[in-house]
Amino acid sequence: MAASKYIALILPVVCTFSVVGCATAPKKAEVDANGKPIEYVWVTPTGSHVPVKVPKDQAAAYQSYTAKDQETMRRLEQQSAQTPKNTSGSGGP
Repeated sequence: MAASKYIALILPVVCTFSVVGCATAPKKAEVDANGKPIEYVWVTPTGSHVPVKVPKDQAAAYQSYTAKDQETMRRLEQQSAQTPKNTSGSGGP
């Protein structure tokens, strides 16, 4: 009986400490070399539906990069959609 009382007292303490031990410290704001906090914006890359978190000062460069990607993809699609040339060697229909 004494053993069951001992377990009944110890078990809640062990469970409490095991749960508290999993807690992490709150996340601190990221700062740049000058000590200013870094601001982020969400940007959706070309061909994706998943937004990516990008630093605000790099977002304009990221957007121009994706604009170039979109133009390249558009040109590739237009080239692949062209009618194939006659390769049979007969010279005509």
